[in-house]
Amino acid sequence: MKVWLNMDDYPRQAFNKGISGYAVTTLLIDPTGEVESCEVVLSEKHPAFGPAVCAAVARKKPHYRPATDGSGAPIYGVVRGISNFSMPAMSRPQASSVPKLAPTAVLRVSKLPSGASSPLDIEVVGLFDDSGSLEQCALSAESAAYAQLGKIACEQLRVGLNSQPVLGKDGKAVRYATQLTVRFEASDS
Repeated sequence: MKVWLNMDDYPRQAFNKGISGYAVTTLLIDPTGEVESCEVVLSEKHPAFGPAVCAAVARKKPHYRPATDGSGAPIYGVVRGISNFSMPAMSRPQASSVPKLAPTAVLRVSKLPSGASSPLDIEVVGLFDDSGSLEQCALSAESAAYAQLGKIACEQLRVGLNSQPVLGKDGKAVRYATQLTVRFEASDS
């Protein structure tokens, strides 16, 4: 999620108390690439962090390349991201202090491909119909080296993923695409 936050976006209540933290938010991107909604999933360390991200999105009006379906037609996209708020006097947060998003699914396998270490996160793109069912699933470019695991990830998501419909601003359910993370853990590790 690319929404550049600066010190003007830092919640004053948290800044004045020297509080650092992060927010997890979900953006609904419409078929034209505009942000239709911003939902706070989590505000960690201070309750104002999540609303500050959504306020920045509303104020800055970022534009995204729309998600597309299998035929290339623009559709809704769902993007989940983490925004970090760190006090300026503090050094940049270490990678371990900024959380990663939890995977969509975790699969145990007997072993991973040669050279891969456990756990291994595979990114796939899911296309969901207006009832929230996974319609299509494909390996994302970031995970292209693991085509076989991508195929397994998609097969498992088709049978085991329970997703709710996503509603547009008119209250109607929409087709959408989103990136999903499937974590593979080797049982011998």
